[in-house]
Amino acid sequence: MLIVLSRPVEPIAPLIEAVLSGWNDPAMAGHALLPCRKRPVDPEAVPLMLKAVLEGSLPPGRCDDEKALLSLPNLEQCFLRSIDGWGGIDRLRQVALERRDRFWLLGCNSWAWKFLDHVSQISSYFPEARILPAVEGAALRDWLAPVATDLAPAGSAGQEADAELWCQLAELGAGCSRIAAELWVRGLRLDPDGGSQTLRQVRPSLPDLPSLIDDDRYLLHSLLIHGTMRRNHLAFGLGLPSHRLQPRIQWLLGEGLITESAGELSVRPSHYPCLVKELASNNFFTGDL
Repeated sequence: MLIVLSRPVEPIAPLIEAVLSGWNDPAMAGHALLPCRKRPVDPEAVPLMLKAVLEGSLPPGRCDDEKALLSLPNLEQCFLRSIDGWGGIDRLRQVALERRDRFWLLGCNSWAWKFLDHVSQISSYFPEARILPAVEGAALRDWLAPVATDLAPAGSAGQEADAELWCQLAELGAGCSRIAAELWVRGLRLDPDGGSQTLRQVRPSLPDLPSLIDDDRYLLHSLLIHGTMRRNHLAFGLGLPSHRLQPRIQWLLGEGLITESAGELSVRPSHYPCLVKELASNNFFTGDL
């Protein structure tokens, strides 16, 4: 069994799915338990979703006596922070211990893992949790090279200055590629000496947080635990009617702290480093790596 953890603004599911898409081990068949990354529309059905998969027939190996790899790359999408909202996780823990003839590969964000450990002591049953390695400056530069080749740091020149900028991006982004990439985009400026079509890169910086109230912090904390959420799921998990949350959601969207895509809310990656400090200073637990 192996659990891979990441920050909530850097989903691990696409990475695990990419690795398994080319899985062709003749000794072990690979199967995704829940290929879909989205929760059911009804929030009360979330724990039932995972239970239904686990209580059916688990995918077999290529032969009856062969092992199979079973993957669940999005554990944070399989529970809600509410009464009975993590029943499916309890069932997963039980089945995984009973079926040791299967190799279990789980992906989860670190905040969700810490929450599940608090409510169900999950790490006592699944101790093999590995943290996604931090991205360093050189790797970040290589990753963004296809779109960064023609850019130069403002007010500096040469390979040494270029390396320093990428290291600073990696440090500000806490080793998270999505944070660093967003900070890199925020640092693009039109080059006054190169014409209207030329861009240059200025020194990166983290965006400032606006003044938050407790309602904002609870909302943001829940989003960081679950990665992405629909509005009705967010309200259900917080135990509040949806109309109570709407004004704060709209304000956070307007301030750029959160984004919405295909009906799913999430925290903007570039705000993550400052939000960790903000929530910790207000006695919210964090799952920062």
